[in-house]
Amino acid sequence: MPNQLKKFKNAPIILYVKGELKEFDSAVCIVGSRRCTEYSKNITVELTENLSKRNIPIISGMAKGIDGYSHTVALHNDNYTIAVVGTGVDICYPIEHLTLMNEIIKKGAVISQFEPGTSNIKSNFIKRNELMAMLAEKIIVVEATKDSGAIYTAHCGMKYKKEVYSVPGNINNKSSEGTNMLISEGAKPYLSIKSIIKEEVEVCSNNLGKDKNLSSIKMEILKLINKNKMSVDELKIKLNFVKDNLEEILLDMELKGYIRQISGYIEIIAERTGFTDFYFISDEGEYNSIDGNKGYLDMKEGLRKLVIDKENVVVTSVVPGKPEILVFAVPCTKGTYKGFEYSSIAITFNASDLTKTLELSSFNGQSSNYIIFSDGRILVGNNVDNQIGDIFNFVALLKNRSDLSIEEVKKIQSEFLDDEINVRLVNIDDEPYYMVYESAGIEDWVIMGIVPASVVNSSMNDLQQMTISIVSFVCTVGLTLHASY
Repeated sequence: MPNQLKKFKNAPIILYVKGELKEFDSAVCIVGSRRCTEYSKNITVELTENLSKRNIPIISGMAKGIDGYSHTVALHNDNYTIAVVGTGVDICYPIEHLTLMNEIIKKGAVISQFEPGTSNIKSNFIKRNELMAMLAEKIIVVEATKDSGAIYTAHCGMKYKKEVYSVPGNINNKSSEGTNMLISEGAKPYLSIKSIIKEEVEVCSNNLGKDKNLSSIKMEILKLINKNKMSVDELKIKLNFVKDNLEEILLDMELKGYIRQISGYIEIIAERTGFTDFYFISDEGEYNSIDGNKGYLDMKEGLRKLVIDKENVVVTSVVPGKPEILVFAVPCTKGTYKGFEYSSIAITFNASDLTKTLELSSFNGQSSNYIIFSDGRILVGNNVDNQIGDIFNFVALLKNRSDLSIEEVKKIQSEFLDDEINVRLVNIDDEPYYMVYESAGIEDWVIMGIVPASVVNSSMNDLQQMTISIVSFVCTVGLTLHASY
C-alpha cells in the first residue's frame, strides 16, 4: 500500500495492481476533458514532458483526452506513470485504450480499489477520482466543464490540502468553465512549468561569512540555506517574509556569488544549446547529475589534468546505457550539491551528434571545424577529407604552410580571444581557404572553421552562420558555466 494513503482514514484497504506499483516521494496528477481542445492537448504534452525530464511520476485516470495524452507522453519519455481506473484491473475502459493500458502495465502500473470483473459503474469513477487526489502531491486540471470528474478530483485535492493548479481558459468557452471556476475558488493558475517546479537555492560555501557588511536579512538567508537547500517559497515561510522583493535580494546575492539557483538555470541552457547532460564531478571522477543519477565518468588522463593541473578538459567517455559522449569539463571552487562533494563541472554531448553538427553545418560538409587553444593546439575537430593534412597546431600550420608573415600570424593569435567573428582569406599549400574564428569563452579556447574558397559563394553569410551555429551549440554553454561558477 503506498505511503500516501496511510494518512487517510477513508483510503481503500485493498488495491488491485497490474504492473509494478513503486514507492514514490511525490507525484503529479494530470486530469481534464475527454474532448479536449488542441490548446489543452499541447499544454498537456509540454507539461508531461517537463515533469518526465525531472522523473516525477504521472498519475491519471486512463480516460480519453487529457488523461490519455499524459500517460502516453510519460511512457514516450520513459517516465513512471500510474493509471487509476474505475473498473477492475482486468477490464480496459475505454476499450480503445487497450494498447495504452498494456504499455502502462509494462512500464508503470494500472491500479484499482475494485475487484477484478467490476464494470464501468458511474459511482465507481467518483471513488477513483478521490483515490487519485489522495495519491498525488499536486493536481493539475488542464481543461474541464463545471460538473466534470476532473473538477471533483480537484475539489478532493483541496479537501486533502493538496496543491491544486488549474489552466486558465477562454471565458466564453464552456470547456474552460470548470478550470476558470477552480481559480476563482483558490486553485493556483498553471501558466508554465515554473508554476509548479520551485527553484532551489544553495549557498556558495567559499563565500559564507567572508563579508561582514551583509545585511541581516542576507546573513539569515545564508544561514538557512547553508543547512539545507530550499525553494524561494520555503525561504519566505522560514523568514516570515512579507515584502515583495525577496527575489530581488536573491538575485543580488546570486550576482555577487553568495548563492546559486540550480536546476532551472541548467535546464534553460541545455534547451538553448543542445548539450545532453550536466554533471558535478568529484576528485575521484565520480559524478552526480542534476537528476540525482550517480556513477563514474571515465576521463582517463583527463581526470589528472582536471583535478591536479586545474585545466579545462575535452575528452570522450562512456556512461552505462548511453552512447559515447564528448565531455567538456571545467574545474571550479569545491562545493556540495545534494550532499555530493564536487570540484569540477561538466557538460556532455552525444559524440555522434556533435560530429554530425561539425561535419554538416555548412557548405555540403566541405568545411573543417576545430576547437583550439589560442597557442594553436587542437582540442577537438574534424578535418573533412583530410583536406589540409594531419595537423596538431594551427599556429604552426600558418607559420610553415601559409602565405602569411610571422607578424600576420601573431596578429591572428591576438584576434583569437576577440568577441567578434573574424574572417580571413589565406593560402595554405598554395590553395585558398577562408578561415573563420571566434573566442569560445572558456579560458583561451577558440572555435575555428576552415573552408575551401572554391566552395564559398559570393556571400559570406553561410560561412558566418556556420560558425555562429557551432559557437551557440558548444561554446555559449562553456561561457555561461564558466562565468557562473
